[in-house]
Amino acid sequence: TTTTIMLKNIIDLLQIDDFYDGNHDIQVAKGLYNLEKGIKGIFKQKKRMQILKTKNKQHIQWLKKEL
Repeated sequence: TTTTIMLKNIIDLLQIDDFYDGNHDIQVAKGLYNLEKGIKGIFKQKKRMQILKTKNKQHIQWLKKEL
């Protein structure tokens, strides 16, 4: 069906790159809250968390300037 094809396309797209600079939804889809077991997976997850945290701080600072 169309929904199955769309989901397959989304999964294929997510596998192309790490997308560290994506929004929160992309980070969750890439495994932000996944329980990693290997060193490489843990490193990628921590990097993903740190980048998301930095982006959130920058966004909050921008909102404070605008308000």
